[in-house]
Amino acid sequence: MGKTKARKYTTNVDVAAVSDNGVPCGSCLQSCFALSSMLCKVCDVKYHPACVNIPDDVFHTPLPILPVVGWVCPECVNMISNKHQTLQTQLESITSVVTKLQQDLIDLEKKVKAPFASPGDEDMSQPASTEKLNEIVQQSLKDSQRRQKNIIISGLPESRDVSDADVLRSICEENLKYKPWFDDTKCKRIGKSSPRRLLVTLPSAQSAADIIYIAKKELRRADPASLASKIYINPDLSPDEALQA
Repeated sequence: MGKTKARKYTTNVDVAAVSDNGVPCGSCLQSCFALSSMLCKVCDVKYHPACVNIPDDVFHTPLPILPVVGWVCPECVNMISNKHQTLQTQLESITSVVTKLQQDLIDLEKKVKAPFASPGDEDMSQPASTEKLNEIVQQSLKDSQRRQKNIIISGLPESRDVSDADVLRSICEENLKYKPWFDDTKCKRIGKSSPRRLLVTLPSAQSAADIIYIAKKELRRADPASLASKIYINPDLSPDEALQA
């Protein structure tokens, strides 16, 4: 399953076993050879040093230890950084939601206890039901995990002749060089806008993060006259996350 243009040429061939013809460079697509290329340890794609802005003298210095320490291409570095940022944002959002739920529970208990309170009562600012709080937190976490597998597509025209799933697959393959797998039954229209937004549930949060990351770059490069240039692929945010965004 390809992720980007370079990942179409993913290979697991060992460096020592590369044929005389080499394998395509992930950047220029010209042949790479065993002793004059960089192998990314994340995507297994080879690059000419010059194609990733590494001078020859710099390249030959770490060459003997590359099989041990490994190297990561700029494309994967950006992808990892983007995923880290996404996870950090999601963690901050979950923390904010939990804090708000805790305060809401405290306020609710104050309202319930107020008519029966007496001067000798204990401080009512502490939540009385830890189990209830844990239940609310668990529900929030499950909702967040469920949403992480979703993507929201805006601007995709509705058609009676072609299914939304087929249109989406075509756009991904032609414009993103990415072939996502998803169940057609988990692809549905939501909202009241025209066209309505398309909610798609993917097999994993990783699949959703990959397609969102690639779409941010590739869809903006699409021909302005094409359908792909008019659509946006975004994460499925909770109401609180949408408000913060």
